[in-house]
Amino acid sequence: MVIPPLSEVLTQWLGRFRRRGAPARSVGLDIGSASIKLVELEHRAGQRPRVVKHLIQELPIAIDGPHPEARTALADWLHGALKEFQASDVHVAIGGHEVAVRRVDVPMMSRGELREAVRWQVKDQLPFAVQNAVLDLAIVGDVWDKDIKKQDVLVAACSSAAVRELIELVQRAGGRVASVLPSPLACWAGASLSAQGVRGTLALIEIGSQATHATIVKDGQVRVTRELAIGSRSLTDALVGVVSSDHGDRAIDTPLAEALKRRYGVLGESAEGNSEEGVPLFHVASLMRPVLEQLLTEISRFLDFYRVQMDAGGASRVLLCGGGAILRGLPEFLSQGLGVPVELVNPLGILEHGRTLEPEQLAEDGPRLVTALGLAAEHGARINLLPSQLPHACAPVSSTLWIPVAKTCAALMAAAGLSLQAATLIVQRRVDQRRAEWASLEAPYQQAMAKATQHAAMERAAERIEQFLQQQPVWDGLLKELGRLTPSGVELERLAIEPHEPGMRLYLQGRAAAGTAGKGGLAQFVEGLERSSFIADAQLVSSEMRSNDRTRFEIEALLE
Repeated sequence: MVIPPLSEVLTQWLGRFRRRGAPARSVGLDIGSASIKLVELEHRAGQRPRVVKHLIQELPIAIDGPHPEARTALADWLHGALKEFQASDVHVAIGGHEVAVRRVDVPMMSRGELREAVRWQVKDQLPFAVQNAVLDLAIVGDVWDKDIKKQDVLVAACSSAAVRELIELVQRAGGRVASVLPSPLACWAGASLSAQGVRGTLALIEIGSQATHATIVKDGQVRVTRELAIGSRSLTDALVGVVSSDHGDRAIDTPLAEALKRRYGVLGESAEGNSEEGVPLFHVASLMRPVLEQLLTEISRFLDFYRVQMDAGGASRVLLCGGGAILRGLPEFLSQGLGVPVELVNPLGILEHGRTLEPEQLAEDGPRLVTALGLAAEHGARINLLPSQLPHACAPVSSTLWIPVAKTCAALMAAAGLSLQAATLIVQRRVDQRRAEWASLEAPYQQAMAKATQHAAMERAAERIEQFLQQQPVWDGLLKELGRLTPSGVELERLAIEPHEPGMRLYLQGRAAAGTAGKGGLAQFVEGLERSSFIADAQLVSSEMRSNDRTRFEIEALLE
């Protein structure tokens, strides 16, 4: 006999008072650096979900940042947004450098063993310590490796500190976190609501304010994700300054730069005329062009990486979403540069709505709400990074709700007391039997797992030693080359070389002085690596400004 949790019994009992046949609802919350997006969906059996309500709350630039006062201001704005929705439980997206999504192949085993095996398998692939991470997984399918059947597993992980910080933020705003989903997975869940189909290989590019999330999806399953350190704010910042015109110098501040970007979008290099504010349009085009070219280069490198390392077929089309994707002319610019079709994804435009929306509002809000729509559609069904000890303690119960809930619990406990006691004795007897069985199997199992782990470690060490011996003659020249190329403004803190088909991969981590340009700068270092005869390809994987006015960076490169 299986005894359901008391919370589940209570939920079922309270559900009797709902209107018979009332569909379930869920709320998705996407907290960005420039806006808060909320969507409430109504789920109906055998039909597409219905949009009950959606909200986009713009945030002032002043509250953007990790400082305590910024977090307090963000909680206040979030509180105002949540007041527009009756549900306090929300499904939240989490992104950034402390979130990782991986695909791994694992031998066939039970789900209980699978979770621990996956944790050990991905521990070296995470940018944070696995012992301080929240991890969840979903079995995608089966794969064959040298006539051995394995499980294809999608793994999501995030640092516990980042998840707790997100939960605390929602609590301060008066809400309760029901599930936590990595932004790339939530974004794809929202994009897949569209009628554009999911067969073949495509790239989903979500352009946010501070960063761009790139995801490769093959036959409806996420294959690889990457965060690109460039967003729509970079285009706005590029326009800020003083430009010359026929009527003298014209100062462009941040609000005007944002307005020009939204109004004119991607202009041709030969743009003529002036804006309403007297800004020459060729200046707008020339200032935005380097940032657009950088975005195109980063996306192109990501697609090339997937095509070379994982699937020679590559992506056949690109879907755009996010607040930066609605820039006029951007799909055409990227399509021309990438050589594949590029289109905006807008699931909001095909779903039924609780109120009438103007076509202009659908076109502008749809791409921005893709992640929030995905959160509400998934509602923690597959992947949930909410720590197991937190789901039932994320928010206090209001005094008005506590009294009837307490009375209901007391009545249920009194009515079911005798049944629970009998069931407890049966369950306890079965638990004792299982413990005795496990005690006889635990020692051999632990020994077998230890031997398997040791054997795998020895095989990896032997492979690395063999690779090292084969490549030894080039190490001396490579180290001298790195010493020659490293500018004075760049400090290397970590160097690692690992086997990578068809050769070796070089990892560099370090710090660069903030604000440096030209000689001594990080850009010069990357350009020098790309021209080196030792290196086939060098890419700036991540860069992050720290409070000590230095930028931490990570570079990946292939050795010739």
